[in-house]
Amino acid sequence: MEAILRLQEQGKIREAGVCNYNLSQMQIAAKTIKLAANQVPFSMVNRAIEDELIPYCIENRKAILAYSPLERGLLTGKMKPGQNFGEGDHRAGVKYFKDQNIERTNAFLAKIKPLADRKRCNFRAIGYPLDNQSSRHNRSAGWRP
Repeated sequence: MEAILRLQEQGKIREAGVCNYNLSQMQIAAKTIKLAANQVPFSMVNRAIEDELIPYCIENRKAILAYSPLERGLLTGKMKPGQNFGEGDHRAGVKYFKDQNIERTNAFLAKIKPLADRKRCNFRAIGYPLDNQSSRHNRSAGWRP
């Protein structure tokens, strides 16, 4: 972090960001440098950052750059139980891609599809606003449905 701080002081970079930092790491980094953002995984099924990290980032005016919002293809609705992942595909060992969880996810997507149809939008676009807690966080972070 000290090297990044020097680059900032020299005017070579405007802002500093991190990737995959948890709350503790963000707090430690804040003692050295003012971070602008943290890039972390976040999706309708992977919401681990909601309890601690999102509130911290809102309170401390840090941006969250979500990656894998469709959870590496799971939330497209195209995966089926028994999905065959190629050699080296890390999803084969991830809990979200086990048959039972694919079934549960597809059942959830089937439930929200009629709402998406009524709103004339892609069902993946409505996932986050369905939950009041995440909607509150999203609005606080500047996201608008």
